[in-house]
Amino acid sequence: MATKADDVLTIGFLVVDDSYVNRALLQKMLNQLKPDMGLHTANDGQEAIDLAGKHKYRMIFMDLQMPRVDGWQAIAHIQKGGINSQTPIVITSANTVKEDDGNFGRCEVLTKPIKAADLKSIVDRYIV
Repeated sequence: MATKADDVLTIGFLVVDDSYVNRALLQKMLNQLKPDMGLHTANDGQEAIDLAGKHKYRMIFMDLQMPRVDGWQAIAHIQKGGINSQTPIVITSANTVKEDDGNFGRCEVLTKPIKAADLKSIVDRYIV
């Protein structure tokens, strides 16, 4: 049975990265920016898809190169429908991602290593 957005608690952020260090660093930065907002983490795209099917998020931060289900596949699945289809997704990648890559869609991009000022700018754009 599909989850309706009205029936779920909205969580602040979902951070998706197969690197524990990258997840922990971004989690710390987001907690400093928005200490009152909840945060979930996922190790890969499949975990992200599973969590995004159960919880509504204000923003999702997605690495691209991960095992099982990569970031592009997870983004496509999440944006296809469901309670997070309109949730802003921020791609976090050490590789350069250009808008003309074709898969970019409605996503923002933060290049790793993530700078606090760049993260704040994107978060402030979507979360008042």
